[in-house]
Order: sequence, then C-alpha cells, then structure tokens
Amino acid sequence: MAQDLAALRSQLRNDLIHRLRPMAGRDPKERGRPSSSLELLYDLTYVIAFAVAAEQLAHQITEGRVARSAGHG
Repeated sequence: MAQDLAALRSQLRNDLIHRLRPMAGRDPKERGRPSSSLELLYDLTYVIAFAVAAEQLAHQITEGRVARSAGHG
C-alpha cells in the first residue's frame, strides 16, 4: 500500500513538474516573435472595454445627457 502511494506521488510529481517551474518572460525585441494567446486576450479585453465605453458615451450624448456622459452627474 505504501509503495503504491509512493509510486503514485512520484508519477504525479513527474506529470505536474511543468506547474512547478516559474514562468519566464519573453524578449519583446525578438524578431518575428508571435504574440502569445494571453497577450492577444489581454489586448482584446482592452479593445472590447473601450468599444463598450464609446458606445455608452455615444448613447448618453444622443439622449441629451451631456453632463452625465462627461462624468458630471
């Protein structure tokens, strides 16, 4: 029983070793460096946030709530 448990722990440690290594940054000056999925998600989040803010601002202005749309009310 103890041997099985030790073997299981050893196998799990070997399978999950990638989670124990710290994540290293990439050189932003590297030529031809593609964007990572995380970088693209981060950029897309900002694009969507600004698009929603611009749509809400346009809606407030068309409703005649200029002071509220500028953050004064």
